[in-house]
Amino acid sequence: MGPGEVTSEMTEESLEEAKGPWEAYRLPKDVLPSHYYLFIHPNLVEGTYEGNVIIEIQVCLPTMYILLHQTNLMIKTTKLSKNGQEVPIESTFAYPKNHYWVIKLSSFLEEGSYELMLSFKGKLGTGTLGLYKSTYLNANNEESACMLSYFEATYARCAFPCFDEPSFRAKFAVKIAHEAKAKLTALSNTCRDKETLNYPTKGVNTVHFKVTPPIPPYLIALIVGEFTYTEPVMTKDMVSVAVYSRPEILNSMIKARDYAVAILNFFTDYFDVPYPLRKLDLIALPNSNIGGMENWGMITFREDLLILNEESTCDDILFVINTIAHEISHMWFGDLVCIEWWDNLWLKEGFATYMSFVSGIQLFPEWYHDWVVLRYMLSALQMDAALGSHPIVQTVESCAEIREIFDSISYEKGCCLIRMLENLSPEGFQLGVKKYLERYKYKSAVTDNLWQEIEENVDFKVSSFINTWTHQMGFPVIAIEQCVGGKMTVSQSRFLLSKHFVYDPDTSPYKYKWDVPIKYISSDDPSNVKLAWLMKDQHSVILDIPSNTKWVKLNWHQVGFFRVNYPLNQWEVFSNELMRNPLVLDVEDRVSLIDDAFNLACAGHFHYHIPLSLVKYFQYGKEKHFFPWAVASQYIRFIATRLTGTDCHSLLMKYIHLLLKGNLSDGVWDFGESKTFLEKKLQLELIKLACWSDEEETLLKVKTLFSNWLNSGEPIHFELSQIVYSYGLSGQITEEEWEKVLQRCLNQRNAKEKLNLWRSLGNVKNKQHLAELIQLAKDPDHLKSQDFFIVLKTIAKQSYGLEVVWNFIRNEWPYLVDRFTLEDMGLCDLVFQVCSQFGTKERLDETRKFFETVDLNKKNITNVQHIIFELMEVNNEWSHFFLDNIELWIEENLATQAFDIERDSEKHDLLAPSSPV
Repeated sequence: MGPGEVTSEMTEESLEEAKGPWEAYRLPKDVLPSHYYLFIHPNLVEGTYEGNVIIEIQVCLPTMYILLHQTNLMIKTTKLSKNGQEVPIESTFAYPKNHYWVIKLSSFLEEGSYELMLSFKGKLGTGTLGLYKSTYLNANNEESACMLSYFEATYARCAFPCFDEPSFRAKFAVKIAHEAKAKLTALSNTCRDKETLNYPTKGVNTVHFKVTPPIPPYLIALIVGEFTYTEPVMTKDMVSVAVYSRPEILNSMIKARDYAVAILNFFTDYFDVPYPLRKLDLIALPNSNIGGMENWGMITFREDLLILNEESTCDDILFVINTIAHEISHMWFGDLVCIEWWDNLWLKEGFATYMSFVSGIQLFPEWYHDWVVLRYMLSALQMDAALGSHPIVQTVESCAEIREIFDSISYEKGCCLIRMLENLSPEGFQLGVKKYLERYKYKSAVTDNLWQEIEENVDFKVSSFINTWTHQMGFPVIAIEQCVGGKMTVSQSRFLLSKHFVYDPDTSPYKYKWDVPIKYISSDDPSNVKLAWLMKDQHSVILDIPSNTKWVKLNWHQVGFFRVNYPLNQWEVFSNELMRNPLVLDVEDRVSLIDDAFNLACAGHFHYHIPLSLVKYFQYGKEKHFFPWAVASQYIRFIATRLTGTDCHSLLMKYIHLLLKGNLSDGVWDFGESKTFLEKKLQLELIKLACWSDEEETLLKVKTLFSNWLNSGEPIHFELSQIVYSYGLSGQITEEEWEKVLQRCLNQRNAKEKLNLWRSLGNVKNKQHLAELIQLAKDPDHLKSQDFFIVLKTIAKQSYGLEVVWNFIRNEWPYLVDRFTLEDMGLCDLVFQVCSQFGTKERLDETRKFFETVDLNKKNITNVQHIIFELMEVNNEWSHFFLDNIELWIEENLATQAFDIERDSEKHDLLAPSSPV
């Protein structure tokens, strides 16, 4: 062992208690990496690997310490040299609290260039984080093992020692060794450079990859497995695009590749900045909890999010396009320009979420409308209405806090704020983005850097406006105070899940006031979109409107991230207008009216007769668009859930059947090629709502389709299969039928069909079967880890399953933590979905006891507790506030409908020709 070479076994951790730079969570900037030479050699049989890394570093300030990250690695040797001469190391030690490997020098390091060399061993993870092993049965029914990677945000350090922060960019020269089996392929971010045979030992080959541009460690991809690839296609800039997958599903990757080519071409034009690598590979991972990961040049995906074939549903195609577009936009926004620190996560994720929509609506108008409103806006508004929400930009100082911000606020609210800003000046926005990318390429940036570039190309102060939205949580509700003649006065206040919640305005730097751009239209000229600003320091603002205006629709197309409350008589006007002609408002405006009305009612601003009256026009077959039905269905289901166990529940079911009556024609079952995407989505939404509400004829049709499929193998149209499986199983089924479907599920080889069957089995109304299903799901040979939480959340969506999943969580919490760890956001999401549905004091007490019993302190799951208890409180009080009002309204409307039917029947009798005597 030479001087400066130290093994981890030799070191003592006594220095941990001493004061030193390792106490700070962020790495010091006195040492910066410039180039990694990384070698990884996995043993796929044993689930281990060995590696070494040489890091060229630049010492910027004299220091006695070098700090870099590592987690659970066995560091075998640590060596430092300068110009080929070894530099003495006094000691090394791990500081687990901050995941550091600390190197203490014998004397001060002077400024200059050095080489840091480390050799290490590690274990391939059994989950889906860091560098992990996955196994699956190949086409020959043989077990195949692969090494996969997922490093965002702080898991590169679990794979190799590195400066694991996003601003520490460096070039990477990667080498991966693997057994010299013909089927094994090694993959990384860049193209292969060469392959060395029988190195480092006989029977092992080492693949050398070309050097990457400067990137942070979390964007590195390290993959070994039995993968093959589609024929590459060149973009117009001669970038090679291919998709890798298991050989048996390669033909299902062709469409994903072609979509990727179109999307890469689009973003090259949109950003007007070239994609800097020679290739862009997409790979379908056989096991991944993450939809996609933007490793530069080698994007990883959940396998099912790249599979497209002749039986792919509308949703399949939409999600594939959306996910590919999201990840490819990161090649610029997140990779070319990286964030300085994770408190700016929203800058890349919110932007990529919005850009997936921008590219989608341009390239695939058949599949996109203003999907961002339904997919992102409405979800983000619900989450951000909680007292326990958080600002988009917030301080993060631990791994747990970093994981917490990978949520709907960063992604969906971030997307909506970008959309709100872009809508104010599309040309200026696009030009500002181009200049931002050019100025900060191969560097790291913060949110204000983007605002500065956009601000130079628009005629308003971007930062002062947008900071009111990014530096405080929540959003306003805009209320009309009065309307006299041609003047309408509007004001703002914070919107919360309940208007009875109390908060301290001083907890926000802007006291929960926002600079609000209000776009609006009116009945006199619905195509003329006007803009007014309500600033944070104004009590109210006056909008000019024509004196003869029948209605004014604020927040045109739901562009602004806020809700609107109208006077009661104005809500009545909207109800009447929609009854007369729904097309008087664009679909985005119909959706925003419906969504605002149901949420304002739930928060206690008025009774539910307002939103229920607003959707009354549905029953006459006048709403032909999927979006309004999807939004209304969501809230009607919520009301029904809260009414469970009351007499009013059956009344609501009758009213749902009334809404559906004019819409469930025979054509609802026709999914022919002539039908558009949105037409099919509407048909599916109507059938699902009818089945869910136990509409007799629809359920009979579904049960027949299910029985024919189960007993005689009659095929089900692929668009309908999930509904037929689910509701075929949710009725009265025999033990034989249950066993038949279960065995088909366990023996199914098609991954997508297998997951469909698993989710469908979760709809059975038998607690014993559901408990059995969960135990089977625990076996990774039956269900992949990536799908485990999907199945449990499906079970928990129905009343029978909610209690079963809740008992499973409480009884087997140690198992869940041991298998998935508290770092797995799927576990956090499961707890959230289950507990947020509760609405009784008994369940509230159980949930509090659960959180007190299990050790969740300072873990990522604690951040959702506040929101869970808020939602439970709202649910618990809901029936006390609204039950009587809803029951009275439904009774009156059912009675009115019965009178109308009787009256129409009498008219028909009077007009009918007399029968001959």
